[in-house]
Amino acid sequence: MYLGLDIGTTSICAVVLDGNGTVVYTTTKANDYHQLNENGERKQDAEKIFSLCEEIYHETVKKFAVKSVGVSGQMHGILYVDKNGQAVSPLYSWQDERGNLPFENATYAEALSIRSGYTMATGFGCTSVFYDFVNKAIPQNAVSFCTIGDYVAMKLAKKSKPLLNETNAASLGLYDIKNHSWDFQAISRVGLPTSLFPETSANVVELGQTTEGSSVFTAIGDNQASVYGAEQSPDTIIVNIGTGSQISVLTSEYHTPPVGCEIRPYFNGRYLMLGCALCGGYSYRLLKDFFNTVSEKEITYETMNSWAESALNAHLPTTYPLFRGTRTNPTLRANICELSENNFNAQALTLSVLKGISRELKDFYALITPATGKRSHLVGSGNAIRMNPVLKQIIETDYSMSLNIPVHKEEAAFGAALIAAETLENKSLKSFIRYIR
Repeated sequence: MYLGLDIGTTSICAVVLDGNGTVVYTTTKANDYHQLNENGERKQDAEKIFSLCEEIYHETVKKFAVKSVGVSGQMHGILYVDKNGQAVSPLYSWQDERGNLPFENATYAEALSIRSGYTMATGFGCTSVFYDFVNKAIPQNAVSFCTIGDYVAMKLAKKSKPLLNETNAASLGLYDIKNHSWDFQAISRVGLPTSLFPETSANVVELGQTTEGSSVFTAIGDNQASVYGAEQSPDTIIVNIGTGSQISVLTSEYHTPPVGCEIRPYFNGRYLMLGCALCGGYSYRLLKDFFNTVSEKEITYETMNSWAESALNAHLPTTYPLFRGTRTNPTLRANICELSENNFNAQALTLSVLKGISRELKDFYALITPATGKRSHLVGSGNAIRMNPVLKQIIETDYSMSLNIPVHKEEAAFGAALIAAETLENKSLKSFIRYIR
């Protein structure tokens, strides 16, 4: 059996695959170890997250003989580790906003972009390191840093030094995707200590073994894991909507990404061209929280879904759900326009937000297609799509395609389990799997 763990922003999911790649067990636990400080720090307790992952692993090995463990996790965020591989800081997550604080007549993220030549954003791990370095906030006993997925994989494998797969390393910034390594010239130009940067690998490799004998593999980014767990063919558009959202297109060649888009390393020499929205399902949650502040009766997602469905034939306001701005312009904010006396109601507003979530990703796709070409298959992943048939319908209308949804629900955990199993067994399991329903 093969275990996959996915460390999300709000939950930790696990799946177990059998030798044919069939999911035989799933479990999910809440990841609610969040802290928000006044200066924009978005922190999570790294040690508690590891303990929860370890707990899931031990529960799983009591039920199954686990041969391998694959890990995926929220990208961009970092924590610092000491020489023993122990966390000496919280996890500064991808939502961290310190990079937007003023610095040198700009912001920390903008200053780092100018100095390095890379497009950096707040929440990127190297932006957080830059902020900490300038403010002398890097822990004195820190010898390196890594993502939360790398930390969990390292600890499960009983290692003391992080090794980052490039799907995670590239998400931190200052990583040369074409040469598969940190850009140490840019790092030195910025003034950051090169010795702090962890070792990287272009391939998924075995880190070590657990006490129980399960092989643990390098963690991979949750975006790439989700695509691997949902990929139907190279001719596929993958729309993922979770807390944030992404639209991803596979390409066998490196392309310079359009402004506002990214190119990321994938597997087997391929790349992902994608657009990332900072508020996907989070926008819907914000709307639910707002409704619940003014309603005596609890408003659930199911209630909102029915509201949205009832407004499908109505004239709607237009909503741009940029509650956290964009990667390229973090100062942008959400906008609701074209309100009238006939559509200023909860039903129309709910549907308008869903349409805005889909529209933002469709706009990214329009930017990507000149480089990658159009695709003819559409796959949707993430609980926001699975649990909201109206959102599924909106996406199908926007792309004029049927939206296929993978059979397995936790695509990132599935993808992590699958690629670790294939690496261990040195064979593909994908041909055995019924992916799409």
